[in-house]
Amino acid sequence: MRNVLYFAKDADEALALPAKNVRFIHPESATNVAIYYAGDDNAAGSVNLTVTSGEAYNVIRAIALALVGGKGLVTVADGVNSSFMHSGIEAVASVTITA
Repeated sequence: MRNVLYFAKDADEALALPAKNVRFIHPESATNVAIYYAGDDNAAGSVNLTVTSGEAYNVIRAIALALVGGKGLVTVADGVNSSFMHSGIEAVASVTITA
């Protein structure tokens, strides 16, 4: 079974991302973590998470563990249902897909 990471900003912006497509995770600032990915159709994109100040590296570590250890669907951040895999994640700031 493939690992798939799930992100939802709101009812109109959500992404189910195969773990194999994640290219890197980067702390953009003290309160923002970006997950960069490449799509199977050469599209590229990113998901930006708003995180508690000082928790960026802990959030990155939790996502990395989910990439290698999760089974099936892993909800990283679901703003619709207020469900977050780590207490340091506050919201999905944006979901961006570029072709």
